[in-house]
Amino acid sequence: MKKNTPTIVLGILILLIIFSAGILYSHLKKNDDKMKVEGIVGSSLFKIWSNYNSILENETNMMTIEHINDTVVKLSVIEAYSDIVDRSVNTQLLTPISVDMKSITESIQKSFEDNKEFTALDQTKYVTLIKEITELLSLISKVYYVPASVEGAEVTLQINNKEDLTEFKNKLNDYVSNMKTSSNFKSGLTINLDSFHDQLSESNVPVLAALENNLASLVEHDNKRYRAGFVNKNLADSMEFYYSDQYQYCFTNIESIEQDLPYGNVHIRIIGQRLDVETGLIEDVKMLYAFRQNDQGEWMIHTID
Repeated sequence: MKKNTPTIVLGILILLIIFSAGILYSHLKKNDDKMKVEGIVGSSLFKIWSNYNSILENETNMMTIEHINDTVVKLSVIEAYSDIVDRSVNTQLLTPISVDMKSITESIQKSFEDNKEFTALDQTKYVTLIKEITELLSLISKVYYVPASVEGAEVTLQINNKEDLTEFKNKLNDYVSNMKTSSNFKSGLTINLDSFHDQLSESNVPVLAALENNLASLVEHDNKRYRAGFVNKNLADSMEFYYSDQYQYCFTNIESIEQDLPYGNVHIRIIGQRLDVETGLIEDVKMLYAFRQNDQGEWMIHTID
């Protein structure tokens, strides 16, 4: 119960901000008090700006769990003030943006709780968060303040360049949608290779072990093992682009097997998915392996296409 107390207090505080501002805003709107509405918007924008800027001004200049926890709190406050601004100018822009920013931060927070450390994907998400906040602050100045007004700029209820902020909101939402999909991605090798024995001649069955070894090296990020499967070093060098700590693979099936080809080649087409941890994007992959036995009878990879 003690652990949840800060969260409960924060939730109550945010509700009070929204509720009290909502009552005041409704009263002023009813009385057509434009100047006071602009004052509420200006004050709320200042709170939004200050909290976003505070996230950027990380004292340690490093991602720590303390900074992430503090960022979640700040984004909750930002969300409350964003709701006030959105209602005042009759849009839904700053609130969904703050919600998506918080989703990114909470996913980093949860990952740390699960793994007891930050992953490479967490680092990428954090860099993205900082980049997006920096871009947003520039857009806030363009959208919510009178153009060419002096420092301590004048707020406008007739917002400018709404399209730019809408585009930013949609782009951020697309990123978060991809992020949520990628968070469920599980790397692995789920192909039951034994079930494909009957598609090969008895003498060619050992090629499946060579295939499994290479696929497993990609899943487990074992570069030495990956390179050892190719017929020579030059080919291993040219096939290096399939291997990267940036990629996570999930191999799910064999689409086709061809044997009795010229030079004794066996072609096996693998299907699956690949997650790019730097972008959070998942793509379907098809990889055609060409195997041939060497003089010692070992099945070696002659290309991957």
